[in-house]
Amino acid sequence: MTNNWRETLTTVGFRPYGSLGAMRVRVEDVEFDAIPHPINGLSISVSHVGTRAATSYERFLPLDSDVQTIAKMMAEAFESIHPERRD
Repeated sequence: MTNNWRETLTTVGFRPYGSLGAMRVRVEDVEFDAIPHPINGLSISVSHVGTRAATSYERFLPLDSDVQTIAKMMAEAFESIHPERRD
């Protein structure tokens, strides 16, 4: 396993998080945690706790995903949590 996924995530804004090699980024009130899964590729957990609702789910992407793929997944996740902010 190479660290190319780390470089890709860093480009999108992720930073190292915790002692297990995970990476995290927060976009307003939505947190994205990423860590490689031994079978399913790159595991990205999406979490949001609002005043009336909470959301938490996990998406798997290929470990060699490019910046556009990760950014698209993050945008889709953010818009699903905040549909009123769609342009």
